Amino acid sequence: MTEKDVLIMRGAALYDHVVSWPNPEQLAVVFAVGAALIMLATLLLSLGRLRLFARVLGILGVAVIMPAMFVIHEQTIRTKFGEYITVTRSRYPQPTRFQIRVALFGLPAAATLVLVWVQNSTRRRLRATVPHHLKEGRKLLAQGARQAALAEFNRARSHPAWLKRFTTAAASTRPPDRLKKPWKILIRP
Repeated sequence: MTEKDVLIMRGAALYDHVVSWPNPEQLAVVFAVGAALIMLATLLLSLGRLRLFARVLGILGVAVIMPAMFVIHEQTIRTKFGEYITVTRSRYPQPTRFQIRVALFGLPAAATLVLVWVQNSTRRRLRATVPHHLKEGRKLLAQGARQAALAEFNRARSHPAWLKRFTTAAASTRPPDRLKKPWKILIRP
């Protein structure tokens, strides 16, 4: 045996020892802590308080649960039958390991879908506020408050979703000459 083979065997033995170390009670505590972190994050997000802290708590909760599920999937039991026979089998039954495998792949996929959904709903909500800013800007301009109107127009113009939509529409059609610079028409010195 070469030195490389010995190192690989030592690494495999260390991996097996580390993975098989936690018992079911310790894993239950880890799951309870992860679930508590996720529930606290959900509560804080639903109340609208400490949003960044709540997101970090949610990520920590998932980060605690995922390695625990991996450990459950990888744990083994060794049984010796005689001097030369050692049987290694999984600590948990195959249906449990299959459910853990599905959760290991499904949890990140579900989290990705939720993040995409939240991003799209936020973009729609921001896009919906743009007409309000434009309406408010026109009202302020009619009242003679030019600086406030300009601030409202700038708020409407600052939304990235609206800008993307507006610039693609503007690139596809050529506006009339009087609409090329509408702010010069609206705000006269």
